[in-house]
Amino acid sequence: IAGTSWAWGARVVRSQTMALREKEFVKAAEVLGESSFRIIFVEILPNLIPIVGASFIGSHLCEALMQLNCRTVDVLDDLSTGLFSNIEHLTKSSGWGLHFHRADVREVSQHWFRGYDVVFHLAAVHGGRGFIDLRPADVSINLAIDASAFHKYHAADVERIVFASSGCVYPTTLQHNVRMTHVLQEEEVGPPYQPDGMYGFAKLASEECLEALWKQYGQLSASCRFFTAYGPRALEDHAIMAMIARAFIDQSPFELWGNGEQRRNWTYVSDIVNGLLIGAEKCDTAGHLRFNVGSGVSNTVREAADFVQAAFASRYPDYKLAPYQFLTTKPVGVLNRVCDTFFAESLGWECMVPLRYGIERTVEWYVQHKDRDQVREQLENLLKG
Repeated sequence: IAGTSWAWGARVVRSQTMALREKEFVKAAEVLGESSFRIIFVEILPNLIPIVGASFIGSHLCEALMQLNCRTVDVLDDLSTGLFSNIEHLTKSSGWGLHFHRADVREVSQHWFRGYDVVFHLAAVHGGRGFIDLRPADVSINLAIDASAFHKYHAADVERIVFASSGCVYPTTLQHNVRMTHVLQEEEVGPPYQPDGMYGFAKLASEECLEALWKQYGQLSASCRFFTAYGPRALEDHAIMAMIARAFIDQSPFELWGNGEQRRNWTYVSDIVNGLLIGAEKCDTAGHLRFNVGSGVSNTVREAADFVQAAFASRYPDYKLAPYQFLTTKPVGVLNRVCDTFFAESLGWECMVPLRYGIERTVEWYVQHKDRDQVREQLENLLKG
């Protein structure tokens, strides 16, 4: 998924947007002490918005922007991992609503992006741990996707680029001690660099591309480093969703990859989306703003699985807690990934959804939208992504 625009009338629309900044209602909002976030997303951008996609995080971002009364949300998505059904309800909203364009960002000319102030770039070849460990050549395509897209946005005079980066950019050497958590701070990325596999390398290279665009051309951008996102519409090739799928089909023994002691700070999708919005708002404070978007709360894989089973037990009185079977030959990644949240909080971000509550919300969505027999039949393929 990637940011979009209308191809027609772009220069006229952009001039209208620039004029909006001088309108009386914007000046009044400033005098009244409205935050720049509210002015950007409520006073100005309801009249003009470029956005993102139909997959997991992108669809939630579209919903958030519509809830901010943005009149138009444009979506560019090739539907390689997303589903149009994730955003179809938004296309039927009153007012201008959401406009969907099915295309690959690599095949769209820079003219698509003219007239927009902000592009949220979530386009990526991605998957769960099994995918990124076993398919590094596929993942390396991200190097071409991001660099090409960023240069298109810049050439189209997009004011701000908001990039979905990852905690995988951090050195793996800092994340191997399960007994002592090293809280990852933004400046610890490097040099020296030792990101997590090809996926982490590609995300890091894309961050550096944005840094170069800032230094050479003054291009504003933000790299939001996501830490283990989960929530409704996520796919089963990610850990929390895989656990929910296993409980949903009453798997026993309940399979967990690794020994269950690996640590992560799982982050609910609404908190991820808030990070993207803050990146759009605050990137002018640093030129190229880089910050962590993660709960900062460390939980083991086994603790997360316990929360999942507890959520099913509270929903279904006849659900029987299953014993765990630890698959220690499966890929697990680093052993202990937890981020520092101090800088993000200084920007105004806050983790609002604890893991247990987020899992309960996600279980509720999953059981309402999935067919048990279909999941049971397809689980192994779903886990592979």
